Amino acid sequence: MKLRNRTWNRYWEPFMKKYGCEYICELGIRKGANFHEMIKHGPKLAVAVDSWIDDGVASRNDYPYSQIVLNKQYEDFVTSVQGKPFVKTYREYTFNAVRHFEDNFFDLIYIDADHSYEGCLRDIEDWYPKVKKGRFLLGDDYRKYEGKHAVIKFGVIEAVNEFVKKNNLHLFELRRHGWGLIKR
Repeated sequence: MKLRNRTWNRYWEPFMKKYGCEYICELGIRKGANFHEMIKHGPKLAVAVDSWIDDGVASRNDYPYSQIVLNKQYEDFVTSVQGKPFVKTYREYTFNAVRHFEDNFFDLIYIDADHSYEGCLRDIEDWYPKVKKGRFLLGDDYRKYEGKHAVIKFGVIEAVNEFVKKNNLHLFELRRHGWGLIKR
């Protein structure tokens, strides 16, 4: 599995085309830069999930954005996907949005939402069943991030590793701190 990067964002189009990813989802949209790269191939359905809320849980808003800034990010994102009827946006917590989808629905789900150990593990456990057999559950921030500007302690590595071990899966590490699983 090869997923190239260009500058900060991943270059999704060749990957999506090669593996026929027609039903995709990203958890944790923020401004939408990665999502827009993910949909360049024109999938049948692209789902964007983010709460865009400052609810006091730092791991869900890993930059100290105010609610005003988060509302603006949401409004700008919605504007940016107008005219793309294949995009469905859910402004809610990932653990609530998962209920909208049947198991074995998506070709690819990309997790970049709650970066705490508990939040990331919950997203993986909740959304893994939504991936079709032989398809992809991928994510970002498979790294330690505890620098002076960090708002939270990342727990992505621990959450991913625990899920992989518990389910006897093979982990693929992707460039720029990414991780990936293929559903059995």
